[in-house]
Amino acid sequence: SVVLFKKIKFAGVLLMDDGLQHWAVHKDINILMINCLDGMSQPHVQHLLPRGMLREKWSDALGRADIVVFNHCDLVALSDLKEMVRHVKVILETSKRPNTTIMYSKMVPRALQQLNSFGKPDKGRRLPLADIANTFDQVHGICGIGCPDSFRLHLGRIFNSDERTKIFYHFFPDHHAYKFSDMHSIRRKASQTSVGKPPGNNARRQSIAIITTEKDYHRSREVFLKSFESSLETNYMVFCLLQSFEVDHCTSFGAGEEI
Repeated sequence: SVVLFKKIKFAGVLLMDDGLQHWAVHKDINILMINCLDGMSQPHVQHLLPRGMLREKWSDALGRADIVVFNHCDLVALSDLKEMVRHVKVILETSKRPNTTIMYSKMVPRALQQLNSFGKPDKGRRLPLADIANTFDQVHGICGIGCPDSFRLHLGRIFNSDERTKIFYHFFPDHHAYKFSDMHSIRRKASQTSVGKPPGNNARRQSIAIITTEKDYHRSREVFLKSFESSLETNYMVFCLLQSFEVDHCTSFGAGEEI
């Protein structure tokens, strides 16, 4: 990161992932992100590693935070979000940091970007989410990210009113290096699942969407594209779910009320 930063002569800001516990790096601002889907009351977010998933106590992390961001706040109930915010404010008061900035963020699905056989996005095949209703027989969501539930919930919302499409989810560990065997098992499941096929010779060609995140695709693009080549019976289309990151300073997304 340091070598890359030196090459970028005009960079004014270096935003570092997983830097809160990196004691050797001087930070001007500490940002603590809280995954609302994990909450703060579940056992795995109450205990330190290896019993839980915390790298340090909440009080220690919040005691150094200049900004606290509640991420995926649109995917939880407003009452749950309010309780998390209340709990964090109590810790901040105890840590004598009551003026710490609290913000709310979410990932907003924008479109499905189809990917061509050359491993680059096909600029002419960006499908608006409003135009994909009843387009596919099957949707297979594939991801290996830290919070797969966010991906599952977003796809569920996108195809919520779609009577034709059947959705399947395939979750892998975070930073998973995909193999062709991973995709072959998914393709086998897709071919064995009959959705809306008329019997006999009138059986139409199945339309199957393989949807992954940009992070997953760019990590294993060749595996994705070569594993899902269309056949006479099935039309496979590989997509990235394009999303934007949005931050709000003082309100709950969707609810539009102060917290």
